[in-house]
Amino acid sequence: MGDTTVLYSATYGSKYAVIDFTGFANDGIWDIYAGDGMKGDGMGPKFELPGGKPYPIIPHRWTISVPNPRLK
Repeated sequence: MGDTTVLYSATYGSKYAVIDFTGFANDGIWDIYAGDGMKGDGMGPKFELPGGKPYPIIPHRWTISVPNPRLK
């Protein structure tokens, strides 16, 4: 779905690294036309087409564990 946002953070342990992801953070479905044609207008009744209704996407979180890449 285009340029969706994925945030992540990593925690490094003695054997494993744990990476937490959040997909669709601060993302949603809204008109891309914002007067400049590219940045999007975000939430709210700004440049929506008649009958259009913007809405946020519910963020999705997941975690993975991998061998610690910092260990040799």
